[in-house]
Amino acid sequence: MRFLRRILSELGFRNFRAGWYNGELVLSYVDRRGLVHIGDELPCHMKTILALVTQLIVARKPSLIFFENTDYCLSEGLGNTVTKLLSNYIDSRQLIMEVRNKWFIEELKMPHVVLHNMG
Repeated sequence: MRFLRRILSELGFRNFRAGWYNGELVLSYVDRRGLVHIGDELPCHMKTILALVTQLIVARKPSLIFFENTDYCLSEGLGNTVTKLLSNYIDSRQLIMEVRNKWFIEELKMPHVVLHNMG
């Protein structure tokens, strides 16, 4: 969880928490402008990064991990963030990612990356 908070802070989100608020389980964070968000809808790229982290945590044992539409809602400059996430969780596992943006592939700075163009 500390690692996830550090990654999110690099994106401008601080004090990321999950907890009970008015009888509901909600996420809260402070954005880069200093505004506190409690139970608000998360920005799209934050949802994508949380989905990636969740899949990596859940897939601790399997040797093959598949991510569909990995670059959904991500913009240029976030490939480095995803590289940090993957390098922290991928260890002797094979990862297959569907990526539609060439800039995202170029930003992934990982050894043994193999690119296969499907069309």
